[in-house]
Amino acid sequence: MKEIVRAGGDIQRQLALAHDFREASSGKARLIRRQLRKYNLLEMSENWNQLAFDHHVHDASTKGRKSPTHLIMDAWIKGIRFLGVVYYNEVKPEGASELLEAAAIMGIDVRIGIEVSARLRKKYVDLIWTPRGFLGRKDFLEFLAEPAVESFLASGRAVVEYETARVLALLRSFNSTHPLAINEAYGLTVQELEDAEFIESVGSGQASLVHLAEFIYQAVLPHLRTKAEELAARFESASPEEQVRFGNTIETLEGLDPETLVERYLDLTIDSAEPPPLGRRWSTQLRQRSLEAPNGARSWLTRLRDVSGSQARRGSLRAEAAQRAARRRTPRVA
Repeated sequence: MKEIVRAGGDIQRQLALAHDFREASSGKARLIRRQLRKYNLLEMSENWNQLAFDHHVHDASTKGRKSPTHLIMDAWIKGIRFLGVVYYNEVKPEGASELLEAAAIMGIDVRIGIEVSARLRKKYVDLIWTPRGFLGRKDFLEFLAEPAVESFLASGRAVVEYETARVLALLRSFNSTHPLAINEAYGLTVQELEDAEFIESVGSGQASLVHLAEFIYQAVLPHLRTKAEELAARFESASPEEQVRFGNTIETLEGLDPETLVERYLDLTIDSAEPPPLGRRWSTQLRQRSLEAPNGARSWLTRLRDVSGSQARRGSLRAEAAQRAARRRTPRVA
């Protein structure tokens, strides 16, 4: 069904996908297995004993698109039995409660991790703290309410506020010159973008460069389509030289994606202010800070991004863009 939506405008592709979906919905084992082979999907055991896991996913509270319940349902449909859900800087009790309750209902083992990034000699260290050893949802929520844990999460909330301010500073910097530059370069009529509209687009998530790139792209996209339609309407009656020029212009417009907008029009060296204490600690200090939180079993994972801050953010955006492209290219039944 996702692929049917993504194939908007390609009627033949949508009809073929709708046919496959109707065939799969019959529930007949022979037809299901044929669809699994066609889409390179594994057949899951009816005993629900497969070793399928994903230890790093996000819901809508960070940079994901799915609610906690939707995330669990999606994992169940894919046959995933073990799920690691990672939150940036803080965990909201209401989100954790929904996630763990849905996981218990669907029989999925979920662990919640908290990822923080710290500066280290002009590099970034990403650390994921995954507390373990809980008896269930109530036990985990009581853990979040303990003073030492609440103090740690309060430090994380300060980092979230800092990141929001930094992303808004990037948006204001973009507004200062780049709408005019984009209009002149591509013949568009893009207007300045509003802080409030951007925050609304983020929803319950945490404002990030990925959100900002997508927001700017969605604001520019209608103008790109209008310009492309205008050139296409003039193409047949244009001279051969103009047709070549129109074709080159359309190709350039098609290449103006979120990653390109970031590369050309966002100054990633901008920081709104000095980072909060949690964002300035070295990895050893952050690890000690987490160990102050009372919990019998802990896991601490460390990743060093061996690049500068701006390169790291670009790398993160490239990874997101690649994932989106892969999702568009990979056919799926559900």
